[in-house]
Amino acid sequence: MKTESSLSSATPEPAEILALVDRVVASRPFRKSQRLKELLAYLVRRNMESPLGEVHEQEIGSAVFSRPAEYDTSSDNIVRVNIYELRKRLSKYFAGEGAREAWVIDLPKGGYSASFIRRQPESESAPPAPEYIGKHRLWIGALAVAAPLVGCMVLTLAEPCSAPIGGGPESTGAAEPSLGQDAHTEPQHGRGGSRLQPQPPAGLRTL
Repeated sequence: MKTESSLSSATPEPAEILALVDRVVASRPFRKSQRLKELLAYLVRRNMESPLGEVHEQEIGSAVFSRPAEYDTSSDNIVRVNIYELRKRLSKYFAGEGAREAWVIDLPKGGYSASFIRRQPESESAPPAPEYIGKHRLWIGALAVAAPLVGCMVLTLAEPCSAPIGGGPESTGAAEPSLGQDAHTEPQHGRGGSRLQPQPPAGLRTL
């Protein structure tokens, strides 16, 4: 219910204590338990009368539960049972309806005295949960792996085609000259039709 960072020891004003007790006993956890209301009111009143004084089990049994002043607490545990239940109801109230209360009523274990603890405002810049950080790291890693692959795909789609469009030997049907054919061949007409005849180089034609 309380932590060192969210609670600090202090002493509220009497008016604050009485208003707080009124809100607690009117809450849902205490609405149908008259005994617990009376027990809480008694412990708070004893704290206001003597903040450093101790409250004993026999005293509570006699004042709240109408037990004899010297009754045997070892055979009658009515005070311990109700103190245990009171702690549970207080925890439930301050975790629910009283989550915004500035003061918390505390019953430290090992005793029967009530105390008041002031809540400190929680930090608004709490770090994200480990699972939240882990998920972000997974997403960042996935993007780092996928980015180069997407870049390669874009470059591949954007690269122009190296094959000529509408041209080339495959589309025209023209044969390329062979390695042994002279580049300076000219057509000659004869009986068999036109055919290519080798011609001497340009420098030897005048001889």
